[in-house]
Amino acid sequence: MLWLIPLLPLLLAPALYAGWLNTGRRSMAVSAAGLSMVVAALVAWGLAGDWSGSYRWGSVLGLELGMSSLTAVFALTLPLVAAPILIYAAAHEQPEGLARLMALLTAFVGAMELLLLAQDLLTLLIAWELVGALSWALIAHHGADAARVENARWAFLVTRFGDLGLYLAAAVAFAETGSLAYSSLSQLDGAMLDLFVACVLLAAASKSAQLPFSPWLFAAMSGPTSASALLHSATMVSAGVYLIAQLHSTLAGAGWFGPLALWLGLATALTASLVAILQPHGKRLLAASTSAHHGLMWIAVGAGYPTIAALHFVFHAFAKAPLFLAVGVAGERAGSYQLADMRLGRTFPALAGASAVVALALAGMFPLGAAWTKEAVVTAAGHHAAWAAVITALVGGLSAAYAARFQLTVFGWQRREDGNGRFQEASGSQERASVYAFALASLVGGLLWLPGASETVGHWLGASLPPFKAWELTLSLVLVVLGLIFGAWLAIRLNKSERSTSLAADWLGLPAAARQWLQVPGTQLVGGLARLDDRWDGTVDGISHAAAATAMTLARGDDHVVDAGVSASGRFGIWLAELNSRAGEWLFDELPEGVGMLSGRAARLASRLQTGMVHHYYSIVATGFAAILVTFIIGELL
Repeated sequence: MLWLIPLLPLLLAPALYAGWLNTGRRSMAVSAAGLSMVVAALVAWGLAGDWSGSYRWGSVLGLELGMSSLTAVFALTLPLVAAPILIYAAAHEQPEGLARLMALLTAFVGAMELLLLAQDLLTLLIAWELVGALSWALIAHHGADAARVENARWAFLVTRFGDLGLYLAAAVAFAETGSLAYSSLSQLDGAMLDLFVACVLLAAASKSAQLPFSPWLFAAMSGPTSASALLHSATMVSAGVYLIAQLHSTLAGAGWFGPLALWLGLATALTASLVAILQPHGKRLLAASTSAHHGLMWIAVGAGYPTIAALHFVFHAFAKAPLFLAVGVAGERAGSYQLADMRLGRTFPALAGASAVVALALAGMFPLGAAWTKEAVVTAAGHHAAWAAVITALVGGLSAAYAARFQLTVFGWQRREDGNGRFQEASGSQERASVYAFALASLVGGLLWLPGASETVGHWLGASLPPFKAWELTLSLVLVVLGLIFGAWLAIRLNKSERSTSLAADWLGLPAAARQWLQVPGTQLVGGLARLDDRWDGTVDGISHAAAATAMTLARGDDHVVDAGVSASGRFGIWLAELNSRAGEWLFDELPEGVGMLSGRAARLASRLQTGMVHHYYSIVATGFAAILVTFIIGELL
């Protein structure tokens, strides 16, 4: 039954695409959002019914699905966030290719659900590939724009590099345990465990846009606003955090994992926060904040509290998605995503109010739910070291600064009048309704601040949540207030001349460094290898031509030498046969008969010497002796 959760959106997406080609926006919104809510209901039902799923490919390999409390947090949040985004997409995005976009977003939900429910590395790899491929298709949705296609390629290749780590991790696990199941990973130890953990960290860091992979998020901003909202809130970027949270018990077996994950999260959160504060582009500001808040989740996992990371994922998703949707409406109205061109508070007063709620949630302002999870991250960091809590609280203050700057520039009140001299609420109630729904969810999340609420949540998740410390909570909330003031000051001083992106706002020059030290040398290396390949092809062609010429020469030699020799041998054989037919009878018949006749005559002559008379024999002996004597005399004379 658990297979229904990922397969329903994956398999229905093509059918819905065919149906959406000839239907209106409202029908798209209702059917797509309805499907997401069905998926959410199935997740809740599956958790209550303890569903599982498996498909065996043999005695060794198989696909396994399962659901724990941690898995359910991610799996339930995903469709609940996706439903308003799909409603927004149906109302907001361009009509060209809208059916394809809606189908891709729907399939994206299914692929991510498969990733979340996977209980073995093989299923995880299949889902990991689907998520990567669909994210590329969403970023490159406007395929006629070469720049957007190039950005999609860049984002895909960066994350693809990290994906290699997951493949190597699976190979290590299978070689050591003979299985790819998560339950078998406890058998890893020693150097193989260290290698497995390092490979998983590489894959997770690239997906979660942690340093040094963070800049790919800016390339991903080339996609439609709805795709950016889903990608940054509950799908692609969250896959890395979920992976290290899900495998935390195994990864923690390497003593260096926790400190490294915490340090990486701190470095990314600080860097990304500074980038967001200085970023003049609305969508890129939110992209940098995504990297920063996922850095906070890494801090929680590194400190040993994956449950806190999961809870912060929930409230970050419900804050980040509506901010993307809101800036999409504002950017379309302003004709630009430059913050200096917006200030649309009077044009969209209700939308501005809803955006303010979720911006304060992103800032970590008490008493919203996202503020509670952010303080939980500070507490988790404090359990590692006091200095880690201080730095995490500082990240919270910086988060408040860029959240305030975003809100007061996108929905400030200094916007000039429209063409009719009046400030009017723009059309698009479906778009704004999605933001309102998220704002309401952020307000409801404030219930976590009630006494006993955290214990209830911890009991439901089967985890112990650490109590807040007074000094950490006080410091963190003070820094949030100071951050809001600083962000407001930045928004007030922003003017239309501030459009260029500084080096710091462009990830401290990481993209330029990557192009200079990686892309350019890599391109040169590939070009050199291509030229070497061409030369090698020429060498191979020359060898093949020489071999062909040699073969032709040998063929001609065969015709003139071997064939001629065979013909001569044949002619010689025929001549011998003819000679035998002519002389063979004489040679083999007459010659023996002639020898016999000659022998007979010699015998008859010899018999005449045998007369029986003694004086005849003496005469013969004397003649013989005389002949011998004459021979000796002649020899002496000579």
